[in-house]
Amino acid sequence: MRQAGFTAVEIAILAVMMGILVALVLVLMPAPVVHVEVKEVKLEAPEGDVTFSPESFTFSPKELRVAPERLVLQEPRIEIEERPGEPAVPRGASFEANKVQCLNNVRQLSGLLLVASLDKYPEYGGANLMLYLVKKGEIPADFLEVLFCPGDRNDTLENSGGFAAYGDADLRKREYGYLTSYAGRDMTRAECVIRKGSAQVHVLLCDDSEDHHGNRGIVVGLSDGSAKWRDKVDAYGMDLDAPLVVGETSDIEELVCLREE
Repeated sequence: MRQAGFTAVEIAILAVMMGILVALVLVLMPAPVVHVEVKEVKLEAPEGDVTFSPESFTFSPKELRVAPERLVLQEPRIEIEERPGEPAVPRGASFEANKVQCLNNVRQLSGLLLVASLDKYPEYGGANLMLYLVKKGEIPADFLEVLFCPGDRNDTLENSGGFAAYGDADLRKREYGYLTSYAGRDMTRAECVIRKGSAQVHVLLCDDSEDHHGNRGIVVGLSDGSAKWRDKVDAYGMDLDAPLVVGETSDIEELVCLREE
């Protein structure tokens, strides 16, 4: 006959059944629903002036992207310096821009003179040395700007009379200084004639006046087809206020054989 109470086996079976029941309850229980209420957030700017320090902003170049169509290029600002009794001349950035353009013009003219004739330079001097290039067709009508320094306020293509003035020019005359900004080597003077292919480099042409560059120097074109800037102080050892003369009366040896007309 069995005694009252549960045996160890029965207790174990009962524990297993209770565990299974609890597991079923957890599996079948629905997931809790969480409701989150989002309220509107308002940001108010502080009253008064707001000051930002440049140090508080740091940008990485890789983070900056600028579309090409958003870029706007501005014309360089030209400042004009006026002196009593003298033509107004540009200074600052425009001074450098004019010098560069003048160097380009003179370099092209020097190169054209170098190849204009096979064995020797044209037998002209002054402005006619460059006008020979127009007559020969080396400088076409739409390229006459090359004959003028952009810093020249007196002689300009607009004031020259246009292409007709070059076509009517008689190169036997010495009266065409206004048709170019540059003085040419006088190949009509025996002591100034130079040979093509000479190892010695000579000046073929230069600004006919230092006021093209604010009285600070001139551009010279050389017989090797190059162009150089000659600073009055650095290249010629002159005082800045001393006049720089081009021609027979010049104190600068390399400029003695050049003339304007």
